[in-house]
Amino acid sequence: AIFRLKGRSPSQPLPVFVDGAESLLRWFIRLRPKYVNLARTFWPGPLTMVLPVWPGFFLRVGGDGRSVGVRVTAEPLIQLLMRKTNRYLFATSANPSGVDPHAVDYTAWLADFADGEVLWFKPEQYTPGAVSSVLDLTGHRPVLLREGAISGETFKKFLPDLGIRR
Repeated sequence: AIFRLKGRSPSQPLPVFVDGAESLLRWFIRLRPKYVNLARTFWPGPLTMVLPVWPGFFLRVGGDGRSVGVRVTAEPLIQLLMRKTNRYLFATSANPSGVDPHAVDYTAWLADFADGEVLWFKPEQYTPGAVSSVLDLTGHRPVLLREGAISGETFKKFLPDLGIRR
């Protein structure tokens, strides 16, 4: 349902929320030791890390199955849901792919989906335009895929060999 909701191809993977760096191994997601301090510093927060996964990682997140985007949110409701269900959650913005979030009539858009098919909420501390920064940590060198709320310059303090995709 989420790929249909977003109008997104399954070849474009969905990120997931986890409840903390310590839960990554439970989901067969690898965080290399050299990046643990990065996670401790910026999680919870607006950082999505693209991380390699171990064989056995089976999620319907799309993509090639070798990596997944992971984020730890500070949103209390999402943290509570993950703790109570002992699950990760798909994490995506509530707008169709490629569409400006401010241009969406959410009531009309969500009316196309059956009750219970989509859980959608607007956090109390919602900050429009505060997107997560995305770091690809799957290769030999870290790469900033998208600069968001955390700047590339800030990351360079932790990752001096950081590449930036333009």
